[in-house]
Amino acid sequence: MINVLPFSSKVGLKVDAISFKTENDFFKLMLTDEILAVLVEETNRYAFDLLNLHGESSDKRKHASSWKPTDKNEILKFLGLILLMGHIEKDSLQDYWTTDNLIETPIFREVMPRDRFLMILKFLHFSDNSLKESRDSPTYDRLWKIPKVFDSFNRIFKEVYDPTENLSFGEVIIKFKGRVLFKQYIPKNANSGV
Repeated sequence: MINVLPFSSKVGLKVDAISFKTENDFFKLMLTDEILAVLVEETNRYAFDLLNLHGESSDKRKHASSWKPTDKNEILKFLGLILLMGHIEKDSLQDYWTTDNLIETPIFREVMPRDRFLMILKFLHFSDNSLKESRDSPTYDRLWKIPKVFDSFNRIFKEVYDPTENLSFGEVIIKFKGRVLFKQYIPKNANSGV
């Protein structure tokens, strides 16, 4: 017989949220200055490295040579637009900046020009590519591109919130068309563990 221990954890926020007035206050709890600093530093580094490697004239897009370093406020705006895109569906990325009266959503143009959004999206990075280890290395980590952000989020979630006893994670939370190299076990799925 299995001895199941009773759930004894205190559930909920671990921080005093009495002074929180908006959703943004909770958002800042999770997306800290530490994480934003990583995004800013690594995005600027990757843009600089890529533009110096290929040279400005070799890029067919004329706006790529006009890259100026991003900052915390601009990354926050970029992430805000990304989150808003999850609520407002359009046929293409460019449609978010359209001036067509039938489908326009002016907030996107007001927050950031389309070309600047596309440049940040192109250069968005979470780690220094020069630190990549060889796949043959015994310490190679498949998640090497996101360790700073991943570790920060793990630490922040533990500091900010205690989950309830019953948790459920959906099989597909975000649309993804890539390959996952990790094995998964899903009991009711015939292809589980493949």
